Amino acid sequence: MGMDEAYQITEDNGYRQSNAERRLRESKNLEPIFNDKHKYIVAYKWTGKEMGSPKIFEQKQEILNFN
Repeated sequence: MGMDEAYQITEDNGYRQSNAERRLRESKNLEPIFNDKHKYIVAYKWTGKEMGSPKIFEQKQEILNFN
C-alpha cells in the first residue's frame, strides 16, 4: 500500500492525513533516522519487513490499525 492509498482511506473515513502518518510511524516496520548534530528525527527508513494491508474495522477509531 502506498501513501496515496493510506491518505484515501483516511479521507474516506473523515480523518486527516496526519492521522495516517502518525499510525505508520507507530508501525514496527519503520526505523527513525536521526540528525547527527541535533539528535532529532529527520526521516524514517523501511526495515524491509513485509507490511500487510490495514485491518478495516467497523468502529471508526480502529480503522487505521497497521500493526
